[in-house]
Amino acid sequence: MQFILSSEAGVLKSLPKSPHPSVPPSKDPRVSLFYLALVSLSIFLLVPLVSLLIARTKLFLRRRSSNSTGSSSLLDSDDYTLLGQEDDEQEPLLPAAPPPKPRILQANGGTFSSDLRDHVQIVAGSKVIFAFNLARFLGCLALLGLTVAAVVSDSERSSSAGLLGAGKEGLEVLKKKGKGRGREREEEKFGREEWVEIAQSVFFFYTSVLALLTLTIRKARFVGRQVKPHLAFLLFFAFSLSAYRNLYPLATFHGQPLDIAVHRGKRGDGWTSLVWWRVGILALVGVAVPLLVPRTYIPVDVKNPSANPAPEQTASVLSLVFFAYVTPLVLHAWKLPSLPFDDLPPLPDYDKALFLSKHLDELDPVLMPQGSADKSKRKRSRHLGWGMLQIFWKDAIVLALLLFGKLLSDFARPLAIQMLLGYIENPTDVEVRPIVWVASLFFGPLFGSLAVQLYQMNSSRILVRVEGLVSQLILNHSLRIRFVGKPQVASRGSSSTRTSGINTPTASASTPATNETEVASEEVTSPAKETKTQSGDIVGKINNLIGSDLQAIAQARDILIAVFFSPLQSLLSVLFLYRLVSWSSLVGLAAMLATFPLPTLLLKAVNQVQQDLTVATDARIQVITEAMSSIRMIKMLAWEAKIEERIYLAREEELRLVRKKVLLNIINNSINFIVSSVCMIATFASYALLQGQVMTPSKIFSTVAVFEILRWALHVMFYELGSVVRGKVSLDRLDAFLHQSEVIDEFDEDRVVPPHPKSSSFIGFSNATFAWLREEKADKDVRNFRLNLDVEFVPGEINLVSGPTGSGKSSVLAALLGEMHFEPKSFDSNFNLPRSGGIAFCPQEPWLMSSTVRENIILNLAYDSARFKSVVYACGLTRDLELLSGGDQTEVGEKGVTLSGGQKARITLARAVYSNAQIILMDDILSALDAHTAKWIVEKCLSSQLIKGRTVIIASHHTSLLTPVASFVLRLGRDGTVEAQGPVDKVIRENAAVEKQQKEDARLIDEEDDASEKPAPSKADVLIQEEEKPVGKVTWKAYREFVDGLGWRTLVIFLVTIFVQEIGKTAATWWLGAWGNEYEKHDAGDVSVVYWLGLYTVISLVTILIYSYGQASFFVGAVNASRALHVKLVESILNSTFRWLDATPVGRIIARFSKDMQALDGLFALFFSHVVEISAILIVKLTGIIIAVPIFAVPSLVLGLIGTALGELYIHVQMSVKVREMLPPLPVSPRLTRDSFLSQREMSNAKSPLFNHLNGAINGVVSIRAFGIQEWIGANTRTKVDKWSRTAISFYDLDRWITVSIDFLAGAFTAALAGHLLYSSRGNDAGNVGFLLNISVAFSSHILWWVRVGNMFMVEANSLERIVDYFPIPHEPSFDASRTPPASWPTSGSIVVEDLTARYSETGSPVLKGLSFSVRSGEKIGVVGRTGAGKSSLALALLRLVPTEGKVIIDGIDSNQLNLSTLRNTITIIPQDPILLSGTLRFNLDPAEEIDDAALNDALNASGLSSLQAGADMESAQTISLDTILSSGGSNLSQGQRQVLVLARALVRRSLIVIMDEATSSVDHETDEVIQRGIRRELSGVTVLTIAHRLRSICDYDRLICLSEGKIVAFDTPKALLLDPTSYFSMLVKSSGEEDALREMVLGQLD
Repeated sequence: MQFILSSEAGVLKSLPKSPHPSVPPSKDPRVSLFYLALVSLSIFLLVPLVSLLIARTKLFLRRRSSNSTGSSSLLDSDDYTLLGQEDDEQEPLLPAAPPPKPRILQANGGTFSSDLRDHVQIVAGSKVIFAFNLARFLGCLALLGLTVAAVVSDSERSSSAGLLGAGKEGLEVLKKKGKGRGREREEEKFGREEWVEIAQSVFFFYTSVLALLTLTIRKARFVGRQVKPHLAFLLFFAFSLSAYRNLYPLATFHGQPLDIAVHRGKRGDGWTSLVWWRVGILALVGVAVPLLVPRTYIPVDVKNPSANPAPEQTASVLSLVFFAYVTPLVLHAWKLPSLPFDDLPPLPDYDKALFLSKHLDELDPVLMPQGSADKSKRKRSRHLGWGMLQIFWKDAIVLALLLFGKLLSDFARPLAIQMLLGYIENPTDVEVRPIVWVASLFFGPLFGSLAVQLYQMNSSRILVRVEGLVSQLILNHSLRIRFVGKPQVASRGSSSTRTSGINTPTASASTPATNETEVASEEVTSPAKETKTQSGDIVGKINNLIGSDLQAIAQARDILIAVFFSPLQSLLSVLFLYRLVSWSSLVGLAAMLATFPLPTLLLKAVNQVQQDLTVATDARIQVITEAMSSIRMIKMLAWEAKIEERIYLAREEELRLVRKKVLLNIINNSINFIVSSVCMIATFASYALLQGQVMTPSKIFSTVAVFEILRWALHVMFYELGSVVRGKVSLDRLDAFLHQSEVIDEFDEDRVVPPHPKSSSFIGFSNATFAWLREEKADKDVRNFRLNLDVEFVPGEINLVSGPTGSGKSSVLAALLGEMHFEPKSFDSNFNLPRSGGIAFCPQEPWLMSSTVRENIILNLAYDSARFKSVVYACGLTRDLELLSGGDQTEVGEKGVTLSGGQKARITLARAVYSNAQIILMDDILSALDAHTAKWIVEKCLSSQLIKGRTVIIASHHTSLLTPVASFVLRLGRDGTVEAQGPVDKVIRENAAVEKQQKEDARLIDEEDDASEKPAPSKADVLIQEEEKPVGKVTWKAYREFVDGLGWRTLVIFLVTIFVQEIGKTAATWWLGAWGNEYEKHDAGDVSVVYWLGLYTVISLVTILIYSYGQASFFVGAVNASRALHVKLVESILNSTFRWLDATPVGRIIARFSKDMQALDGLFALFFSHVVEISAILIVKLTGIIIAVPIFAVPSLVLGLIGTALGELYIHVQMSVKVREMLPPLPVSPRLTRDSFLSQREMSNAKSPLFNHLNGAINGVVSIRAFGIQEWIGANTRTKVDKWSRTAISFYDLDRWITVSIDFLAGAFTAALAGHLLYSSRGNDAGNVGFLLNISVAFSSHILWWVRVGNMFMVEANSLERIVDYFPIPHEPSFDASRTPPASWPTSGSIVVEDLTARYSETGSPVLKGLSFSVRSGEKIGVVGRTGAGKSSLALALLRLVPTEGKVIIDGIDSNQLNLSTLRNTITIIPQDPILLSGTLRFNLDPAEEIDDAALNDALNASGLSSLQAGADMESAQTISLDTILSSGGSNLSQGQRQVLVLARALVRRSLIVIMDEATSSVDHETDEVIQRGIRRELSGVTVLTIAHRLRSICDYDRLICLSEGKIVAFDTPKALLLDPTSYFSMLVKSSGEEDALREMVLGQLD
């Protein structure tokens, strides 16, 4: 290239002279085409040969290896891939059958046309591509023909003309007349130009051959794929050379086309036409065709090509660069109110999760390939970041190149401004025509926009791929984690986010392996209720990784901007400034460096506040999550005020940090503006005063433009560095999760591998010890339950594991599944659970996917109708499915919310029975069933052919029901040791405790919540409605809520200050132009630099002060508005009705408090400010343009209208695309931006399907591991990831489309204005032109920002609307002071119920029908009835938790006349589901801290806690005391332990009326007896209503209420009811299995 430039420079200098200098043919740059053809041909032939040689060598080595191992020598599919056989269109390398006979063309030509179509499809893939290839071939032939014609023309011309064209040597030859002339012509047959044309002819012949190959070679072949880019490069090079020689000279005042100039006057007009024809055809074949031809679809996986390729994979280069392939999507979406997902473009092959999953081996330490011990260890311990770099290093190089292109194009505008203004100042001293610089104002920013948008496109794809990879990675690793243990210590830069109230958990005997977790569907910080989790909430930690940490990693994707682009841009800015103002630029740079520490310190302070804010936000969300998860308990106990206060305190701490952060940001932005202004002023002062130079408009405005680039470069660099640091912290957290999380023994490299069992069919333990925590990770403050087992279960039979509450029954199953840590006691210690026949598992707390009933039962198996019906019948689900409107296709909802507790338990059982597993583990499957259903399960399921021959191990209290079908019993003691084991008869006969339990343990357990009571709704599958998505823009009502909180006065101040500061900035720019003009009107010595520069300084300073004041006022007001909205939201949710809470997933509620409230705290207010600021910029700049150039009023308005129209189109389409992507705010910069901050109305929770799936999988991780369906879950995850990726990519592409479109319009507007000022306006001086160009650039570029930021604002306003939408939800009656009862009320606790009817919704069917009864003070009333009779509904109705009709009179006052808080404080209910809050046990018993410890301990003892801890060391960490720290939901305790503590909480309240809703359902009989004695002692004189099916606990009650189908069928004493053989109670006693014992108790024979 240096040679070409020097040659052409020499030619240009010689043009005015005569004769033309001689250039040897070998040195003519056009001859380089000949050499290029030769070199490229050599490479083109050599590369395939080398590739084939390498492939053959690999194949030879593989065959030798195969022969040495005795394997088959036949080629496999990988061998074909090595040899380039990449699809089924290529011929096999193995010997094939003889080729078919050629087809004979028919006379009618039909076969020929079909053959042609087939040929076009095989060669090009489409008719359009083939047509472009044909056009290129014809163009190459035309070029060859024109070049040959030129050679022929040269050979026929006169020798004098030919020799003259060779230079001085030719002139000497022409002077020779005589004998030697003929001989010399014979010796030199061709002159210089002939040789040049011959060389070009060879080149164009070569390109013609290549073009012909594109019409003949199959597209799938290696050569076919390489020909097109090779040909395109050659033709583009030829065009570039021709354009440089013939087009570039036209851009100068003195140049002319070289190919015409060298033959000036020798060839005439014909040669001129030939030159231009050649240039035109080269432009067609070298530029137009490569840019416009659609690309051939080549799948990344040739074995699985996409049937419908993504548009971007087939779009032409021009369409890809300008994102025109998105236009059909935009036009299609514009016609629809909402774009369906199926209408989105397909996902490209290379973005599909299945293709990306091959990279998991480079990221997952467990999957990393094994090598040498040291190498493998180093690789496994490698930081996750290095693995990411290894995967995406090629993409990083592409991003760097695009940023470099953006870097160069950024300086086109200041250079063009300098040259244009310089031309106006001195039109005679220029070489390049000003139209070139006018064009630069268009093409420079346009190329920069294309570069940055391509950068954004590629970085967005990396983001999508990283999210897909990390989501799969986290899920895969989560399926290996042991979900119990010591609190995890943050490492590798991670920071703890535990709040004061979230405390250290313990590991108890009730294992997490059997309690599936409950997690909010949309919230990334939801608490786990699966057994005893690490740090109290390992699921919340994983969700944080999926949500906030993955988001922070995504925010750091622009690391190249921070470490490459911005520093290099700053360096080039300094060099450019040095070129403009010499060493004065160093003065400005010194001023910048001097003030450099201040922004750095502020940035550190902001980052620190951000870290503190993250902790505070996590704390608030944790409190809210816990409150929402326990909302039913909170409302029952009337704790709304206490919880609201707890949330308020957490929120105030968060808002304090939000306020501090925004103020620091305002200070930081103001200082950055002041610093940049000081640097520019210092530069101007030094140049004008110290150097004594003239500050012309060309120097002023180009310097201002470069300083703007420098300021934004530094600003973006500091911002991105902060994002990079935060991303690094999150990456460290993710890396620590992968490398330091405790995994189950199966995946632990340091595990102790037990010896092989004595038999492969052995099921059980041999002298084995298991613990939830490793010895080295446990400490004295953590309860680490241990099992000591030596037992062998009977294969093919039912085995029963029994024992008291907390003895470790569930832990036995967990140990078998490998969920507990194995601690061998001796060399022969081992355990075994054969998995070859499959394992099925029924957890105590059912795990259900958010899918249909059928899909939850069959799981990953094929649907077998006959088997499915048999299983449904055996599990007692036939009637349930009949009542569900959707049958087995009914959606169970989030966590199975549409089902009762019993239904969920039976579906889980049906899943295990339907499976093909030979071993089934069941954890207390009967605890959620009533006696009738439990008997059905035992008789119809456990005794059926479906179970026969399969090994079943059941952990349960229900020995009386299960011993008849069990063959083996394992009885555990309270310390986790074996108390008895053996055949059932032997154990019962030899162990008194077992015999006693077997005789006495008969229970009727109601479903665990009110859902079991309500009759099946007409549409059970639509209980949880799809979240409403408003159509249209955000309503004014939502904005009004924000403005009311902001304050109207604050809003007015903000608007005024924004417009004043923008006018001030524009005036300061005009002042600089006026200063420059002064040098044209006066001598330099007469211009007062101090005056002009001083006033500019004053204007700038006042402007920034006004701006800062307005910003501070607004953002402080925004914090106040956010506080008010949060308070209203909390009050609204806490006062909502039970029905609304049932129909609204917890995840939706938490999403309002988390994502939406965070948007309100940050992005919403930020974008509101940006919208106002950009609107002010557009108005002020447009006004300035119209005043200065009135004729441009119409184009300005047209540009504004087009921009607005595109913006409306863009916003409509964006709001149709279902996606939400939380990205951090980036300062509004016209130069380099991040994608718009995505959060669309229809997909404000777009990731929730993926989050819900991941959460659901993590919640059921124990079941997934037991069933061995990790691969199936992974495949489902990939499907969800692909759906998210497809939506996200469409959104990102839409963002690119609007940006390029408006940047094109903006560049055209600025160039048009520059051209008008340059050629059409009269009397324009350089200062005014510079001022107008400055504000024109600002106006046109900010149109895009107005559209984009306006879209961002509307999108974030959706969060405001979502919050406001939860204000008018159904609420319970508010507090009314007039309804306060006398202070002495209640005095006795009597209850009178008159015609009580209750329903779960205002329009629903009644679940209680006209109940009337009375209860005397201190009377003990038992409530009995079968499932769905209305027992729990009665408890809810007494507390007015559901809509009721009729009266409930308590001590003479109708409960309808009482405030709900008064009523619920008066009546204490002990619910079925024992829920505890995080914190100490003392806090859970007495949150108001009003009761002394002695009373609290008495309540604990009375509740039966002492019986659970009998024999335990009271000083041990195993014991439960008032200072014991409970995790969220009490998940670090067993179900029975939680039930006991909830009972103690009720005793502490000392209410005169107590409702016990199956309060002892999860404790063993012995503990139940202790509890009942405590209740009788502690609740003497208290009115007690007990809902229980443990008839033994209510036999001594005063009276019993028998309910059936919502009606009272009997209400009398137990004795009277039992004496009536037809009574409902008598039937219950007969079906209980202990009729004799109950009759003795009721009839008074047992005192």
